[in-house]
Amino acid sequence: MALAINQASNAHLDALFQIGSERRDEAINLFQKILNKIIKNPQEGRFKDLNHQKISDKFAKIHWKASEPIIELLKQAGFEQVQCSEKGQRLRLNNDTSKCEQVLNDLYTKQQLEQERLEKERQKIIEANNKRLNNAANLKKRAMKNKILAQHNEQMKLAKQGIYNVGSSVSDRKGTGNGVNSLSY
Repeated sequence: MALAINQASNAHLDALFQIGSERRDEAINLFQKILNKIIKNPQEGRFKDLNHQKISDKFAKIHWKASEPIIELLKQAGFEQVQCSEKGQRLRLNNDTSKCEQVLNDLYTKQQLEQERLEKERQKIIEANNKRLNNAANLKKRAMKNKILAQHNEQMKLAKQGIYNVGSSVSDRKGTGNGVNSLSY
């Protein structure tokens, strides 16, 4: 399944996805919250006018690498950086929310691609572990362990019935049967 991501957004999403998953998810949730409020309330001006420094600091607090890609994604979503004499640096959105929707769709696509990549990595690790564990030596060890456990279970069933089949040596009792009987000469 080929999913398309806008090239301009992709570079910033790649930078965002370099952050560890826990911090990245926290930053993405805040980013989605900002854009979803705009999409749900397109006429509400307060969601379209953001304090650049506060937004940047919020994302930097989550992770120091998150601020720059998120600010760039906000610009991709239609925000413009403007200087206000009374309010300082602002990020303002024009009235077109279609870019917000496009950036959110790119983000969802990137998250889906990341999940697919992680699932492929998990499968590779599982295959490597299965290959490592299913070699001849490990299979022999597993068979021996299963044999000993089966004999032990049989001895326990007999013991519950009052039949105590105690061998003359520990190896006889454990079922390996090759031990030297120290009691006979």
